[in-house]
Amino acid sequence: MLSEHLDNYAFEDEWLSMGNPAVKVISVLADPAGIRDAINRAGATFDASGVIKMDKANMTASANESVTEINPDDMARVNPASPTHSAEELVQWALFTAIRCRASDLHLEKYYNLVRFRARMDGNMRTILTAPEAMLQRFVALIKNYAGMNQSRQEAQDGRFALSVGNRRVDVRVAAVPTRREFQKVIMRFLDKQDGVKRLSDFNLGQRQVDILNRTMSRDQGLILVTGPTGSGKTTTLYALINSVNDESVNIQTIEDPIEYEIEGINQTQINPHYGLDFANGLRALLRADPDIILIGESRDAETANSAVNAALTGHLVLTTLHANDSLRAVSRLMSMGVEKYLLADSLALSQAQRLVRRLCTYCKKPMAVPQDIQDMMAKQNVISQPVTHPIFVATGCKECHGTGYAGRVALMEICEISNELRH
Repeated sequence: MLSEHLDNYAFEDEWLSMGNPAVKVISVLADPAGIRDAINRAGATFDASGVIKMDKANMTASANESVTEINPDDMARVNPASPTHSAEELVQWALFTAIRCRASDLHLEKYYNLVRFRARMDGNMRTILTAPEAMLQRFVALIKNYAGMNQSRQEAQDGRFALSVGNRRVDVRVAAVPTRREFQKVIMRFLDKQDGVKRLSDFNLGQRQVDILNRTMSRDQGLILVTGPTGSGKTTTLYALINSVNDESVNIQTIEDPIEYEIEGINQTQINPHYGLDFANGLRALLRADPDIILIGESRDAETANSAVNAALTGHLVLTTLHANDSLRAVSRLMSMGVEKYLLADSLALSQAQRLVRRLCTYCKKPMAVPQDIQDMMAKQNVISQPVTHPIFVATGCKECHGTGYAGRVALMEICEISNELRH
């Protein structure tokens, strides 16, 4: 019984407070899992005998986010094929390699009788490290420790930590997802602070598109939708839009999940379902904060969508994302979520759809003549009226692009300004 165990301990306030009379010690009862969770969040681990070991790198971090330091010189000496390296060295090598290759995500998962790390580079997944299946639990435990996650919980959970690689800081968002036979998959998304918040000028838009966006952002009220699949850069576009009007004359409020980049001068709110703060509740709270411009990370449900439309009708410029195939299908998507047609017609100012496509590597791309069959197809579709004489470029692959032939991505945007005719 628990009471029998408690009887074996004698608590002395003087010893617990280390002789400091200003320290008041209060004894409370907690379950072992909760204690381990708190110790993990404090940046500690357990050795084989169960003794707590503090991680000095994590002791300097904030209460909510640990910082893991990776030395590039140490990583240069790691041979991932060698069985002599520790689990921590391999995890840090995988993180370092993914960041060096400018990956957006890193996946840790079981694959047959192996464990593999796959990095998403320019939208495509590539395996960068494999290890024996027996290493999986150690890898998962290490990453959970970095992210301040509960080691004993097998259900889905989220966390985050920061990586310090030389003079570079990268924030890492972590999600642990249970899979079959009690294995867990861990997904890490990288947010590089070095890249910062983009501006509209970074998107290589045409002047007509820039004029439409600037004109829409200068409105006093209205709804701006940015649509596209997951990972198409919608949040990046929203940040660029609000950053274009970020000055002391306007009050900009956001509600996001998560806050990907912190922007000076903008009040950003992180949703927290554990405390009842979701997009719908958060938006109602923001409307009492006297905002001029509101950014809603995503309109996921009917309540949030209707609240966004109503806010856009009552003197606020509202920006949000939506999952739709193109800019005009966003209209039918909102109507299917229960938004009335007449409210949507009055509130919608602009709908934009976007996709990310890979760029050819500038170091190794090679010119070639446009094949005749492609010219015939373009002529048949009235894309061209005469033969194309200038060359096009093709991917080849080099060490700069890690043999892929591509380096970086560019956004293709379809921007639809809602005119009176469309409104009708």
